[in-house]
Amino acid sequence: MITGLNVPLELAAILCGLFCAAGIWAGQARAARQSARPRNPLADLMQPASLDPVIDLATRRNAMREAAQAVLHGRIAPGAEKGAAHDQVAAVLRAGLRRGDRVTHIAGEGFTIILPGADERAGTHIADRLRGSLSQLKVNARFGVAAGSTSVSGDLLARRARRALDAAQHRGVEHVVAASDFEEVLFLPPPAASAA
Repeated sequence: MITGLNVPLELAAILCGLFCAAGIWAGQARAARQSARPRNPLADLMQPASLDPVIDLATRRNAMREAAQAVLHGRIAPGAEKGAAHDQVAAVLRAGLRRGDRVTHIAGEGFTIILPGADERAGTHIADRLRGSLSQLKVNARFGVAAGSTSVSGDLLARRARRALDAAQHRGVEHVVAASDFEEVLFLPPPAASAA
């Protein structure tokens, strides 16, 4: 009979070996169960290391939007801007803009729209949408669009938008022209003289 500390050394060694083998077997069984679980492939995407570049990109994009503004200059075809038609045009312009955008009517010149936080592509899209809305009223409109950062002078943006509007007017009825469309061509360096 085995009692207390009177266990023979051979029996203690056998019991120790059995418990070690049982522990190893239990550890391997547990590891097999954990590796058999399906791994969520999206789990790594939510780690801070993989989110940092996305957050940086979103922050940079928001900063660029806040620092940008677009200016739209528009003209309505002559004769359409009288009385009730003028009120309808103003209502369509206000309805097609965001809450912080500003519309200013300039007598004899048409109107100016300032779009804070918009780049030239967004300004062109908005101008095209407004032009389409005005065409449903049977009103022909042309727009010139210029954009830049808030550090760029408002007068410079207004001049660029007016030049774009003049280019739209030369193209005919119902055009939207971005300032960069023709400025890129105007400001190209002259070709080098050939040695012929």
